[in-house]
Amino acid sequence: MSTVATVTIMLILMTTIIIAANSISDNSKRISFASEIKSIQQAVNSYVTKNEGEYPTVNSIVVDISKLDPTYQTQFTANQESVVDGKIILNEIDYQKIGITDLKYGNGKRGTNDIYAVSTQTGKVYYVMGVTISNYSYYTLTSDLSKLLKLNDNQIDDTDPVIIFTPNKIEWTNQEIKVSIKIPKIFSLLEIKVNGTEISITDPIEEGSYNVCNVSNPGNYSIDVTYRKSEDSTENSYAKYSVTNFDNVAPTFTLSEAKKMEGGNLSSYVNISKVENGSGLKKIKYEYNGIYDSAVSDVDKNSVKPHFENNGINLDTKATVIPITKGTRKLTVYMEDNAGNWSMQTLVFTQNTENDSEIISQDQSYVGYYADVDGDKQPDGVIYVDLADTEHTSGRWNNDTEGFWSDYEYTPVTEGLKQYEVCNERYTGFGNKWTRPVITAVEGTTGADRFYVMALEDFDTDWYYWYEDAYGKANTSESETVIELGQGKQNTIDMIANWNKGENGGYGAQGDRDMWGVIQTAVGNISDPTWFVPSKAEWAAFGDFAYTKMGVDTKNYVNYGLQDYYWSSSQHTTDIAYFAYFSVGYIRTNYVNNFYYVRLSATF
Repeated sequence: MSTVATVTIMLILMTTIIIAANSISDNSKRISFASEIKSIQQAVNSYVTKNEGEYPTVNSIVVDISKLDPTYQTQFTANQESVVDGKIILNEIDYQKIGITDLKYGNGKRGTNDIYAVSTQTGKVYYVMGVTISNYSYYTLTSDLSKLLKLNDNQIDDTDPVIIFTPNKIEWTNQEIKVSIKIPKIFSLLEIKVNGTEISITDPIEEGSYNVCNVSNPGNYSIDVTYRKSEDSTENSYAKYSVTNFDNVAPTFTLSEAKKMEGGNLSSYVNISKVENGSGLKKIKYEYNGIYDSAVSDVDKNSVKPHFENNGINLDTKATVIPITKGTRKLTVYMEDNAGNWSMQTLVFTQNTENDSEIISQDQSYVGYYADVDGDKQPDGVIYVDLADTEHTSGRWNNDTEGFWSDYEYTPVTEGLKQYEVCNERYTGFGNKWTRPVITAVEGTTGADRFYVMALEDFDTDWYYWYEDAYGKANTSESETVIELGQGKQNTIDMIANWNKGENGGYGAQGDRDMWGVIQTAVGNISDPTWFVPSKAEWAAFGDFAYTKMGVDTKNYVNYGLQDYYWSSSQHTTDIAYFAYFSVGYIRTNYVNNFYYVRLSATF
């Protein structure tokens, strides 16, 4: 017993000694870091005072603090730093300008973030990488580090109040940037200059111990504040801030004529000639046989940027060559910079032996294009699913919180599809609100249908029962499959057959206003219909397309020629079926003896 007790006591003593030793070691580390960052802060302050508000910096950097623990984020926010989307702008300190050469931290040996940086808004210095001591990370001279230094040498004074500059935007932008200037009330403001010209400030806003002046100016600009630290002071002090993140110049580029490459393929070379002031290219996208020309109207211009958010093929911003596939008669190239400015050019190709086919590509989605289903070169509907699109194979209409009703998905198909071509460069439908080219199947082509198409108009202007006498009698044995994308056609075949049986079948007597009776003349061969009533998931896919790409919403759907309610072909229970609900933007259910509108779908 005594041996065990002795060992236990020894372990406790050893643990206590280790904790004490770690505590001393940790405090030493804290003092070392605090002393270094304090000396840099003092050197920066001295440099700013001597150089009329100019900071000793080299590069501006964006620091993302959004992933830091909230406790660590307060090390920045407590200093009243401007945080936009979880990011702040700091400026890397040029040690040569402040005469510091020997550093333990911030010497670059631990990586690119191993630097000291200063905020030109608040004048505060930060160690970007952060130093972790006893499971706590330090990024600046916190109050507890200051207290520790005071206990250690009793020589640190509280930091002097400073002028704080806060812009309303810190990322690249093409919008006018406003800067809030917070001036401590104890300061005596002498003047504020914007781009070297003094401006008049009337009635500054009081905010706690600060007077706040708001400044704005078109483009990039500099702000110089001259002040005295008290009314009794005779020495001028200076604070300076520069707005450098404005850019309203769109990228410029040229497209060469198509040139033959090895193998007889054609290529168009994209030569980028930047004339912007620094925001840089964010994206390049291109589109074959698209809807836009270079000289688009003002109305069309408003749709260009949203269009290329969801359409087009991405190209690396450093690339200079775009491959031209056979069947390409027009190439549209879209470029957007980091400030949101965009430009677009279109190159039209002359038909020739190398480019004589008009077959469309399988490399881009044609969702939103119009479809000539019957081969007469006239549009019959709009494409809402492209099975060759391998990137957007699932979705949800209008972020329906009851997602299992408004979700859809499909398995992409990239082999054995029919071939298609553009038969009309431009068609406008859906209340004159949607303009796109028209696609038709190449004459004589064989293979699987690639597209799901929603008819341009309702079956007619009237309402119909799903199946009035089927209330309580509907067969839901296949309810797990009849709702899926791809089942609308089979649902229509099955339900027309059931309706035609009338009282001899399981669904009850025929009614002259039942959907399954009245649509038979419109669907084609009832055993293999061209047109069908969409399933639940097919309606969800169309609704998602209409809301996210066409601009339809719960208020304006009627302007696109759409109604509140449309029956789907999918049953839910023995007396209930699914319907598309455009005035709220999702799929719901109702009794089969209710009246709703009918719109047909097709594949081609």
